[in-house]
Amino acid sequence: MSVTGTLLPARRLFLALWPPPAVRAAIGALSASWLPGLADRLQPAADLHLTLHFLGQPEAEVVERVGALVCDWPRPSIRLRLVRYGQFRRAGVVWLGPAGTPPALNRLHDDLGRALLAAGCTLERRRFCPHVTLARGIRRPARLPAIRPVDWVAEDLVLAGSVPAGPGAARYRVLVRAGDGPGSGLSGEIQRSAGETDL
Repeated sequence: MSVTGTLLPARRLFLALWPPPAVRAAIGALSASWLPGLADRLQPAADLHLTLHFLGQPEAEVVERVGALVCDWPRPSIRLRLVRYGQFRRAGVVWLGPAGTPPALNRLHDDLGRALLAAGCTLERRRFCPHVTLARGIRRPARLPAIRPVDWVAEDLVLAGSVPAGPGAARYRVLVRAGDGPGSGLSGEIQRSAGETDL
């Protein structure tokens, strides 16, 4: 079965670091403490992630190569401390991120970028700004409060996809993880999620 199953054409794919449940809960608690009322949509805790590379909608053969690339990639172990809020004002986004980009995170981003280019991907040219999106649709410039740092040992590198979930909204699904090894069943994951309604 090909990875380009019935759901894949609707997906926008990306590589990301996926937080464990305790980190998602800590980030969600920060968001809940001040963002309700300021934003149209808080990012669901289950969807929190740090994007490394956005891939868009690659051709089918490229998706196959990227899935294999991620499965064979060694699991990372990168210490992150999320200590600052930021805004993308034009996009109406508030995010949480580290004070700077740790060298290990830069290396992972750059190494993956070279491998993705070799696999036939077209990558964004914007500067890498590591962040976890907290909310979208900020109605006015937010006054950013003091923050309780969130510590995260990032070990879960994933290929994920987004599917529209209403006007201007999307939900995310992990397709494969680093360290899964060959034959991990990317197509099966896509096929299973085709019938789900929470995306």
